[in-house]
Amino acid sequence: MDRRIISQSILILLFALLQNTTHLSLGGIKTNLVLLLILSMAFMVRNWAEYLFLVFLSSIFLRVEQGWDWSIVSIVLVALAVYFFKKFLPWRLLVSYLFFVFLSTLSFYLILDWHFIQNNFLIFFKELIYNLIFGGLLYLILIKFYDEGTRTKF
Repeated sequence: MDRRIISQSILILLFALLQNTTHLSLGGIKTNLVLLLILSMAFMVRNWAEYLFLVFLSSIFLRVEQGWDWSIVSIVLVALAVYFFKKFLPWRLLVSYLFFVFLSTLSFYLILDWHFIQNNFLIFFKELIYNLIFGGLLYLILIKFYDEGTRTKF
């Protein structure tokens, strides 16, 4: 295993732990940190097997007490779809990533409970904005470390 996979695995563990705390909520709304991290890694990991490993590792860390529920399955499905469809978008990588953050957040709630969007639109909209802002910042930071062309050497 090379250093990138080890550091990415540690990041997933850290983000999963942070996501399960209440300290990072803004106005009672928490960003989906693991989803944002996995989506950004879809643009940085070039090997399908490595990405599949990272996606399933994130699903293990997010596992709830009852086992796998629809929220974990939806994150895995959305992450895998992003990895396959990213090459079809004509935009720059950051714009494509933000488009997928928007689409993934929407898909996540449509899969889990589409009534939530209808009944709590303001909460959904705030989370969407938080995901776009934090996801964009996360992508810009991680691309400096993990992109093959601009990667900082360890």
